[in-house]
Amino acid sequence: MFDIVDTLLRKLKACLADFDFTSVEKDAAIGLYDKLVELERVVSAAKNLAADWVAESGAWWSTPYRSPAHFMAATEAKPVNGTALMLHSVGSMRELPPVEAAYRQGALNDEQAQEVVSAALAAPDQQEYLLQVAEGEALIEFRRECARVRSAALSEDQRQKNAHTRRFMHNWIDADGAFRLSGRFTTEAGAEILSALEPIRQKIADRNSRRGRRGKVSHGAAMADSLVDLCRAHNAAPADPLRPAPRASIQVRVDLGALERGHAVPGEVCEVLGVGPVTVDTVRRWMALPQSRLDAILMDERGVRDVVRSGRAAIPTKLLVALQERDRTCVVPGCGEIHDLEIDHVVPVHRGGPTTLHNLCRLCAWHHYLKTHHGYLLKRRLGHWLWESSGGGPPRRDTPEQELAPV
Repeated sequence: MFDIVDTLLRKLKACLADFDFTSVEKDAAIGLYDKLVELERVVSAAKNLAADWVAESGAWWSTPYRSPAHFMAATEAKPVNGTALMLHSVGSMRELPPVEAAYRQGALNDEQAQEVVSAALAAPDQQEYLLQVAEGEALIEFRRECARVRSAALSEDQRQKNAHTRRFMHNWIDADGAFRLSGRFTTEAGAEILSALEPIRQKIADRNSRRGRRGKVSHGAAMADSLVDLCRAHNAAPADPLRPAPRASIQVRVDLGALERGHAVPGEVCEVLGVGPVTVDTVRRWMALPQSRLDAILMDERGVRDVVRSGRAAIPTKLLVALQERDRTCVVPGCGEIHDLEIDHVVPVHRGGPTTLHNLCRLCAWHHYLKTHHGYLLKRRLGHWLWESSGGGPPRRDTPEQELAPV
């Protein structure tokens, strides 16, 4: 297999290096494109089947990544969620021989394969029908047909349970520098979200309508404003002394010179951790609000200069904020996890390890588990973290944490 792949790869690279696509006759161009699409499907199927074996065999334990999906995502430079979903789909094909055979022959691309697997798992007797539909329908119509097959095969309770299991919400900064949200919820949760936003949206729409044509905004813009207003009202509400609860704070990383000057110059930073850049004026406004819960991490050329806390929230130590600034991801090389990180003493407390910035780090739950219970070692040398295996790897997990919600 390796010899065949090496030969094909070498020949294809040699062909593409000097091939002039403009030399192809116009009548033959579509045929060439169709052949390359088929080749892409076959190669993608081979790659994903190999990835499934990397995951199933445990070969990924030799990598520094926390799961097979994280390893594949890093190798292919793709989002983890999509890689995890593809791994799940390919692994499920073992129960669907007709689907796997079609996938191996290039009859399905990755998107079609995921849809077929999802529908065929709910209705195994519909595999041949779904494969026939995949041949003649556009992807959007094919997705609708797969949804109809799933709907007919599952009860409403099962559909809602599946939706709840695969719920998620994530955020990112797009190419225009805008904050973006995407989520998946049950219909019940969606109804509650919309019912909470609708009264606020109506107030915004009424206010804008009184301003005339120039004040009108779209329904989508009003809904976005409603979500922001709802969150601002929650953050501004005084804490209930009878029912104390964690209060969120905004953490801002800003150069001291920019804060004093009133604006940032090239090379300086002013950003909300985990969100993205904001203006210095915004940070100053947040710091002046009486109900503000703001941690301003002041930077200079030497690193963290100071941590300024404003507002009345419960105050964690400056050490904690400095640690969060330094370790923005799990410190294990190659991991990169940013959510729900846990604080670990490099040298444990019971061995005399001090609670200092030098002896603290942030780890994801999986690597914290390996270090605590399976003898993995974390060391720091010349400003870099080193992760050393105890050998053999921990026991396999029946439900690995790479089972992420699909995007």
